[in-house]
Amino acid sequence: MTMPLSVREAFQKSWGNVLKDFREWLLPDTADLIHWKTRPLKEAIAACPSRMVDDAEVMLSEWRKNQNSNDTGMTSFLPVMLTAFDSVPSPPDASSIRGVPDWMPVILPQDPQKRMVRMRTIPIAVRAQIAIFTDNPHSALMFASQFCAYLTSETKRVMTLTVNVGDGITDDCEFVVLDNSLYPSKVSSEAKNLTIFTVDVTLNGVITQVIGLDGAENMQKVVIEADISDTENNSYVRWVADSVTGETWLQRLTTDQVLLLENNGGELLLLNGKLLRLVSE
Repeated sequence: MTMPLSVREAFQKSWGNVLKDFREWLLPDTADLIHWKTRPLKEAIAACPSRMVDDAEVMLSEWRKNQNSNDTGMTSFLPVMLTAFDSVPSPPDASSIRGVPDWMPVILPQDPQKRMVRMRTIPIAVRAQIAIFTDNPHSALMFASQFCAYLTSETKRVMTLTVNVGDGITDDCEFVVLDNSLYPSKVSSEAKNLTIFTVDVTLNGVITQVIGLDGAENMQKVVIEADISDTENNSYVRWVADSVTGETWLQRLTTDQVLLLENNGGELLLLNGKLLRLVSE
């Protein structure tokens, strides 16, 4: 059985899919770009450790440890696109995206058991960097320019992360690249016949967090009493549950019994125009 992806693994998989799709989208106009687009994927795009972000020379040095060969294994042909994630994510600009920091009671539509859980969303911005290495300056320029143009597309600059929220249940989180942040930067190199461009891409979105699923049951509150107030129909109902036996029953309440629900403790919710008061333990 395939395990759902963690947040880190989801980023790596989704970003890898973006780069593979860009390779299909790119229109090569030089012989080396044609070679880059048609050679095996693992010989054209590679990931580097986070510590190599902002150090293109180290990225290239790591890549050159591979041997040019037709045998099985990696090669170090040029041009090549290398990529790495910044190891320290940061909150995005509040004007661009906001999360929901407070736990909210919800029922996840993808949960077959329809359990009441608590969910919040955390805004996050992750910087990914690509570095383009080639011995043809024109190829490098067209490579970087087409990559930036690719990510200005309304459809291409949105990527979906499928993350594990617990008990085998996943949630799709959308991340967006802000196109006003795409600027190719030329990197100086001691190798005079080598042209290097880098592009920083900031992925902005929210990550879903859920408690009450898979190993977090001790964090999940159990509703033992719920008052439902329908003032339009002058109807008041109390649903009561025994947290030990699981037995439930309904009570019809009078107006005098209900009084003001907000003064009775518990958590107030508005559902389909009806006021609910939940008491948990």
